[in-house]
Amino acid sequence: MPLSAVDIIAIEQLYAAYNFAVDQGDGKGFAECLTPDGVFDMGTTRLEGSDALTEFAKGVPSTLPGARHIATNVLIEGDRDLATGRAYLMLVATGTSPISIIMTGQYEDHLVRFSDGGRFAERHFTADTPIERIQRPTTPENRQPDKNRPRPPVPVDPGRARPPIGPVSSVVGYMAPRN
Repeated sequence: MPLSAVDIIAIEQLYAAYNFAVDQGDGKGFAECLTPDGVFDMGTTRLEGSDALTEFAKGVPSTLPGARHIATNVLIEGDRDLATGRAYLMLVATGTSPISIIMTGQYEDHLVRFSDGGRFAERHFTADTPIERIQRPTTPENRQPDKNRPRPPVPVDPGRARPPIGPVSSVVGYMAPRN
């Protein structure tokens, strides 16, 4: 039986939970996105099992401060208990000024159904640029002083929330075709 819409949404939620967990250094949450004997293969590094996955995720925030893993174009196929997934990854460094894309690539995934939902059994990541050639982002902590670099503007009220976009009608009106 093919995957239902509910199954596909649950798998998409798994992709999001995985990215939030690794970005926040939540080793337990990250490992729980994979089976207990799950594999994450990055080409240069292969992690197997919950302990290795937990330790890896715990170290991401200190290795890549402000990292945001963004999975896009998630494509899921399968039946009720087994599925494959593919997605593009864009790794963004938000701790830099300006914010920068530090890596892109593609995931190839094998997923299985567990009693509490789907999990990755294997994740294979292929970077578009060889990982050893990717430069670590320059953050305020590791940036060399540059007297000629312009300073970012200081916000007027840093505690202020973002302004609302406005009523939906104004957005719809903006997007409506002109006569």
